[in-house]
Amino acid sequence: MISSKKFSDQRGYTLIEVLAAIAIIGVLAAVGLPSYTDSLERNRVAGAAEEIFGLLLRAKSEGTIRDVDMSFNTNPAATPWCAGFSATPGCDCTNTSSCTVNVAGTSVLQTLSGAEFDNVVIAESFATGTGTTFSRIRGTASQAGIVAITDGSWQLNVVVDADGSVEICNPNDATDSIPGYTSC
Repeated sequence: MISSKKFSDQRGYTLIEVLAAIAIIGVLAAVGLPSYTDSLERNRVAGAAEEIFGLLLRAKSEGTIRDVDMSFNTNPAATPWCAGFSATPGCDCTNTSSCTVNVAGTSVLQTLSGAEFDNVVIAESFATGTGTTFSRIRGTASQAGIVAITDGSWQLNVVVDADGSVEICNPNDATDSIPGYTSC
């Protein structure tokens, strides 16, 4: 015997309904993707700035703890860029045995690699060389300078003053400022 179901009893979605749903999803993705990408860039810049800031503070504090001057250096031209510190002036952060601090008889690497921060670029502006040295006695810096961290239109500066103070600030105007950081 042949079943006599009516066409109107069938359940499901029509082709037009499916296409309308796909179109709505496409529009939402097109609107949301630039915002998402912008947010990723902003977070990468903030993350790299915080890491460089932390490395500088560690260099300053290790010098007073170990009673030895600590030198902080960057290499913006390296691929990927890097930063590091050690008691040896001018340590090369691209060399895995150069920027180290002796901890309980073991050399501990004190570097940061740009490989952790896709598309982030750094530039530095120390008067001579690519870094500064923190005095073991007072924690003062041998020279003031700035490490600029950039990705897209987002930028933060890590500023080292001659008195040894280190801060993160925002060099951009209000439209491109990263929330939570004071202006430079």
